[in-house]
Amino acid sequence: MDAFDEIADERRALAEQLAALTPEQQTTRSLCEAWSVHDVLAHLIMPLEVSTPRIVLAVLLAGGNFDRANERVTRRLARRPFAEIVEVLHRKADARFTPPGSGPEAPLLDVLVHGLDIR
Repeated sequence: MDAFDEIADERRALAEQLAALTPEQQTTRSLCEAWSVHDVLAHLIMPLEVSTPRIVLAVLLAGGNFDRANERVTRRLARRPFAEIVEVLHRKADARFTPPGSGPEAPLLDVLVHGLDIR
């Protein structure tokens, strides 16, 4: 099993676990203090739903600040219904995106750490 298989398995497992959450559980604060479970899940679909050029544009619009751009894009994605975000995570679990200059360790770490934030 390679890293991309592990990423896909973790995304699917997380989507299946979160699909059963109540609305109250979806709005629970995560270990990422500023974000709810819903927000963290929206962050996890960012590389699955937002193209690299759009992320670059968001960073430029945020004055070169990736964290600010990440926050803005995540908030926009979090406007979607929770069930839709879960469905995207499950359907696109096999996506093999890696951030520029990074390998599969980056998305694996992201889904593992944020999965722990919200479980």
